[in-house]
Amino acid sequence: MKKWPFYSLILGVGVILLMHSASFAQEKPFQGREHKSGMEYLLLKHHASELGISDQQLESIKQLSLNAEKEMIRIKADKKIIELDFHAEMDTDKPDKKKISGLLDKINDLEGKIKKEKVLMLIDIKAVLTPEQMTKIKELRAQRQMRKERHQRDSMDRRMPRQRHSRDQFDDPEPPPPVEDPDDTY
Repeated sequence: MKKWPFYSLILGVGVILLMHSASFAQEKPFQGREHKSGMEYLLLKHHASELGISDQQLESIKQLSLNAEKEMIRIKADKKIIELDFHAEMDTDKPDKKKISGLLDKINDLEGKIKKEKVLMLIDIKAVLTPEQMTKIKELRAQRQMRKERHQRDSMDRRMPRQRHSRDQFDDPEPPPPVEDPDDTY
């Protein structure tokens, strides 16, 4: 009795399970704060005196950020559940096209809700701030962006040193002489 087909089947199933578990291992279940609604509050809190933000404004911004963060957690949890259903359906031998389409629509809707929640939170925060404070915030962001770009440029320079060329290298002094073909002797 030949046992090779049986062992190859076991080996094949083992390889598939190993690959499947490796794909789950790459997903990090907790990466800290995925969304950055609290970052607005932390940024404003850090620069509160510089921006002239009162304690009352800061408390309002904190509450707005907290509420938005809670809502985004709920939406992301719903999205994760639907994604699990999606993957379970895709893992079947014959996935139902209508079901997959519906699940994808739900996932896209939830992603839209997350973006909408972030934008609405920012609008609410802007309503708490004065026009002068908003101008200062824009200036701070521009400074941060310039520092970030300078840092990226500097790190790129460290990785790839620039080659310096003299202008003479780019001038063609004379074209090279034609190459004579030895077989061209008729």
